[in-house]
Amino acid sequence: MSMEALSDEVMLRIFAPLSGTALLDVVPLVCKRWQKLSRDPRAWEGVAVWGREYCRTEAEKETPPVDARVLLHAPAVRRINIGSQWDRWMVSAFTRSKAVVLHKLYFDAIGWKILPRAARVALLDMLWRSRDCVREVHSLQFDKGDEAAAAGGPLRDSEGRSPLAILAQLKRLHALGLDMDEGYPYARELAAGFPELRELQVNTYRAAKLPELLTVDLLTAVAPTLRDVDLHGDLPPPPVMLKALSKCKSLRQVRAHDKVMNSLRGMQHIEEMTIFVWQDSRVSNRVKAILEVCQTLGKLFKLNLNIWSSYRGTSRQVEQAECKRHIRAYERKKMSDVNLRMGW
Repeated sequence: MSMEALSDEVMLRIFAPLSGTALLDVVPLVCKRWQKLSRDPRAWEGVAVWGREYCRTEAEKETPPVDARVLLHAPAVRRINIGSQWDRWMVSAFTRSKAVVLHKLYFDAIGWKILPRAARVALLDMLWRSRDCVREVHSLQFDKGDEAAAAGGPLRDSEGRSPLAILAQLKRLHALGLDMDEGYPYARELAAGFPELRELQVNTYRAAKLPELLTVDLLTAVAPTLRDVDLHGDLPPPPVMLKALSKCKSLRQVRAHDKVMNSLRGMQHIEEMTIFVWQDSRVSNRVKAILEVCQTLGKLFKLNLNIWSSYRGTSRQVEQAECKRHIRAYERKKMSDVNLRMGW
């Protein structure tokens, strides 16, 4: 059977593992049919854009990297990683890109900060174009400074839609990570939730705490489907958030402040937990209380305890010994492992 006899669907499956450069420079030159198929988003399901600069010499950095060219011309990509390694070429290509994200959009710790305002507008446009297909958005950062008049007025996409209004339309999301200032304006855009959401990560650190109502809305709306929640940070969740968390009965993995433990009591699907203890006195008592709740979690097989305390000297040694004693007793009774990390 010749290639011409294969259906378009089969041809697109053949093209899917190809690199972005092959789809740009090789496939379109074969024939008109292949040229047309190379512009189908399904042909780009295996292409990821990273924009890393590790292996480029100073001379090479004067020309656009391959990923910048792919991002500029691709109709779609499976994944985009926006991070500190992006240079001016990558930012420029991203600003002008018309690509659709088929699966995952990811920011590293400073990914949002390296984007100028024009690129942030382009990001919102990309999210809107991708609303029917994108499955994962990780570490999406919205800064209240974006809403200031000094920044040029509230951040909106090219059609005037706000970031949260766009985010609310990503109904196929399976995973969402948000890093947002507490003062960021929230008008309950996310109260309807995401019908397929399985993983949720929100920031609860003092430096950049997510708006409380937004977090509660998300937890409440996605409670039936949520499997993995990450609420780690140095601030204990407020009571209203703990109440919302207690309704997430299908949780499998939890990463959170130790104050969430009573909200998780008796949940029978949790398999793995990472708990952060921020306490300056009687840490061993807190560890004992955590382990008592863990006894009620029928499927728990792995517990990670990260303890941060200002204890020094003899008190530190005594507390460490007490913590380890409680953990050994728990492991013998529960037959599950506890990984202990102490940042004294």
